[in-house]
Amino acid sequence: MIQHFEAAIAHLHSHAKSFADTDWATITQLYTKLLQGNPNPFVSLNYGIALYYNGQKLSAFNVLEGLRKTFLEEYYLLHAALGKLYLLEGESDKSDFYLNKALSLTSFQAEKDFVRKMLLKN
Repeated sequence: MIQHFEAAIAHLHSHAKSFADTDWATITQLYTKLLQGNPNPFVSLNYGIALYYNGQKLSAFNVLEGLRKTFLEEYYLLHAALGKLYLLEGESDKSDFYLNKALSLTSFQAEKDFVRKMLLKN
């Protein structure tokens, strides 16, 4: 059953005409179901991002900030996600903090380039 939820999420992403047209409400619901059957921090990370784009920003930040209490504290993508979402909110101090933390957590050039592009937008 878990694979069906994952497949449905992938389908919605790949069939959206644009990022703006993504059905974030359904994706959020699917992540909720996925978390019930497969609770883990990686699913929670994606759930938090889906919440944000579904307009549930406070809940999104609560989920994502809560993940800092897990092993994802050492995962650059958690901090990159927080940095990007705070950037979208116009909170440049928080965005800079998380994006710089993301930079410090990866040694791969492509990942560093990805994060630096977001830092340049601050």
